[in-house]
Amino acid sequence: MDVQEYAPDDASVVSHATSTQLQHFTETDPHCRALQLPDGIMLRYTLSHSLYFYLRTGVNNGNITTTVFASDTPYDRTKADIGVVITPMFEPDADGNHLVKLKKLLYSWVGFTSADEDADEGFKSFSLKDNR
Repeated sequence: MDVQEYAPDDASVVSHATSTQLQHFTETDPHCRALQLPDGIMLRYTLSHSLYFYLRTGVNNGNITTTVFASDTPYDRTKADIGVVITPMFEPDADGNHLVKLKKLLYSWVGFTSADEDADEGFKSFSLKDNR
């Protein structure tokens, strides 16, 4: 038996990860709307005036990799690169672990951008990826 026979190809890993993400966000978060695009997923967070996320998932060196972008418009999907989530694709429950990391990144950005007038904090910070 060749190990390659049982190893999923990159396209099937990406397809499965993308469908898992799409299903999760549309079924578990009532404040999130999702749209499957040819090269990723567009999420709309409805509690914010204008908050969109674009998730681009791929496989790189045996890892499931999702680059996450945030924008205030659906027309400029890659306006702000807010981070990358990387999970080894052969670890136990790789899709589930990847989704947990992805949710953490997304919800930290939602918390950063939320307009809470009662907050005692004067300024919130969130690190952006340096694109230089």
